[in-house]
Amino acid sequence: FNTEICLSVSGSEKTSDLCLGYFDEKKDEWICEDSCLERKPANGNVQVCGVTDHFTNFAILLIGGNGVNGGPCGSSAYIYFTGDWRGDISVSGGIALILIVIGACIIVIASIKKTIENRNLSQALNTRRYS
Repeated sequence: FNTEICLSVSGSEKTSDLCLGYFDEKKDEWICEDSCLERKPANGNVQVCGVTDHFTNFAILLIGGNGVNGGPCGSSAYIYFTGDWRGDISVSGGIALILIVIGACIIVIASIKKTIENRNLSQALNTRRYS
């Protein structure tokens, strides 16, 4: 039998970072039973629900991203910095744009500096000719 168990949570962690787990007394360690949890509202609270085939004392474990992209929940095989590809493209595009603007500023400043140096050199040569 598979039964859904829902537990209230107070944090804002992503469900991909959480796991429905139980304490295995024989192994003396926490076992992740279901890392594909769903967030559900319940009476003004937020609950996280997972599936199990047995009853025992359960807890919601923070698994540190084991369920993130490419995990067992059927998500994509890519790990995204912002959570999805659109966010990553936006961040990458923003960084590229900033680098292009900085590069253009460096080129413009160098060009202005070169023009000023050429004018100063030209003025210096002209004053020597007429002195």
